[in-house]
Amino acid sequence: MIESCSQDRRDNQVIQPIAQKFVADGRFAWLHSAPAADPLLWAADATAWAFGKGGDWRRRVKDLVACVVDLT
Repeated sequence: MIESCSQDRRDNQVIQPIAQKFVADGRFAWLHSAPAADPLLWAADATAWAFGKGGDWRRRVKDLVACVVDLT
């Protein structure tokens, strides 16, 4: 589940080719949802923000982050 915002179309353009390349059996799905629709999005957003911010914020959440994939 991905938070729905003004860049849903761009999200799909990025995710689709990566999913096709790395998910051999084709069993990968995603959907966009409003932030209020799933409280777990709040936890993921906060963790991603803190990790991206770096410094002490990254230190605070580093044990929550199992893997980072750079798509650039």
